[in-house]
Amino acid sequence: MKPNLRKELSPFLHLSNIVFKEDFLQALVGYDKFPNNQFIRRTLFRTGFAYIEGILYQFKISTAGLKLAQHMQKRRSDEWFLEESPYLGFLSDFSYHLKKNGEIVKRENFMSLELNIVYTLKEACETYFSSFKLDKGNQDWEVFLKAKNIRNRITHPKTNEDLFIQDIEVVTIKQTVCWFEKTIESLILEIDYKRFLISLQKKAEGHS
Repeated sequence: MKPNLRKELSPFLHLSNIVFKEDFLQALVGYDKFPNNQFIRRTLFRTGFAYIEGILYQFKISTAGLKLAQHMQKRRSDEWFLEESPYLGFLSDFSYHLKKNGEIVKRENFMSLELNIVYTLKEACETYFSSFKLDKGNQDWEVFLKAKNIRNRITHPKTNEDLFIQDIEVVTIKQTVCWFEKTIESLILEIDYKRFLISLQKKAEGHS
């Protein structure tokens, strides 16, 4: 059952993420053929981070859905659910604001990619009962931050030089995509499936 569950929980199999991965792989092929082409180098960063953000979004949505399912099955109190609602909002990329006329306005949440990763993985570990711990003190995290800054630089260039990607900078996006894939895979592999499945089962009457 575990392999099937891993497949079901994997965000890599979502159609859009398969397309994003293929885009990145095609950019790598182009880079191997034309390593000095700056357009291809910039495309590596754009497709690489589109893939990372696509995986993260899919993982957030599935985590939010399972967190809600766990609440419904355990028949927790309404007070508990109200306290948890903001967390579900962040996982779904939305929050709600009450206007003076009593109407509710839906707002899109904006957070940095690094905070998005930290928060999503934290909530996913709690929801899936995974023992995985994100290490922000290692070299992989530093490389990810460098790659993200390069992506931001070429997206919002202040000078013509900002669009130029050096040889050593190309390495960062390759390492970052590999690191992120391994991170998600490790989180899923370290799930306590027994506890996770129990959390999705209805709680017996009289034990709420």
